[in-house]
Amino acid sequence: MRGLLRVSRLSSIQCWTRTLVSGTVSLTKYKPYSDQFSLKMNMFHPKERSDVDEFMRDIGFTDNGIIGPELQVVEQDMYSRLKKYDKKVTLPPSYINTKDTRTSFLLIDEHEIDNVLRGCSEHVFPESIGIDKEFDEVPSKTLSSNNALGSKRFDFVFVDTSKSQTNETRNIVIREKDGTLRTSTPQERERFNQEFFAQPWKRLDLPAHCHPTVMPRLLKEFQHKFILDAVVKSVTIERKAYAEMHKKVYNDVVDQGIFHALQDSQHWPAFVRWLKRENKIDVLVRALHGKGRFADSARVVRYTLANDLDIPEKVDHQKQLIQDYLKSVRQEKTKAQ
Repeated sequence: MRGLLRVSRLSSIQCWTRTLVSGTVSLTKYKPYSDQFSLKMNMFHPKERSDVDEFMRDIGFTDNGIIGPELQVVEQDMYSRLKKYDKKVTLPPSYINTKDTRTSFLLIDEHEIDNVLRGCSEHVFPESIGIDKEFDEVPSKTLSSNNALGSKRFDFVFVDTSKSQTNETRNIVIREKDGTLRTSTPQERERFNQEFFAQPWKRLDLPAHCHPTVMPRLLKEFQHKFILDAVVKSVTIERKAYAEMHKKVYNDVVDQGIFHALQDSQHWPAFVRWLKRENKIDVLVRALHGKGRFADSARVVRYTLANDLDIPEKVDHQKQLIQDYLKSVRQEKTKAQ
């Protein structure tokens, strides 16, 4: 059996299967089983996940409970310009299937579908999504200078095109018009990497969502995960701006305690790992505790302290574990002040 795989720009995936019925070919579209079906399909990964990784991913689904206050957004009526038909709805999942999404089609065998789905998800949303890996932007350095080797008309650019090199390790040097030989600036490195080794949908300019006059408004409208969708789509992971945009969104979520803003998105696991690295995961522990999710809150504590999920069975013991952890955090913050 062969299937027609539809792959959107950001790996939003739907499948159709062609079947032979009474000598004719019919096209059947399989509908999502739930509102979060497409999102969960996109979070496939070829590697086996540990129990800790699975737990941290699952608490990010609102099917398992909204963390913190429930956020609502205005849903505009598509068939009328009158605002009286608009209504407030719960913040939807990040399906990454917007009007700007481009679609392409692949004809593949049925046994290849799982591997293709996982490959698309890994390419667009790699394991190091977010700011798990930060890159140092090395400034330009002058190597030598020789007026005889310069050109009055243009600069010379030398790019190492070896297949073994990556975007951050590739050697790029520039001979300026006055004969000065120097290494590339971070901006030039990004430009020439994209010119000679273009990546799908990547661009030099930040998306409009990140503009200083636009981003504050989007944050007020709880568009956090949609901002990160645009960043992941158009900015390469080794750029400084990639990490900066993630930090701005992450910090806004923590400052306001609106964890729902990043739930139901592929950015949630990286966000939790960032909370742990920045010693801010106590905010998540309090939010879960405030919702009465004592077992989940205790598991987050164990994840922070020992990277496992072993918690007491009795609720009173779980509460004690949480209280002891939060007390130790308060003491550390007091000492730091």
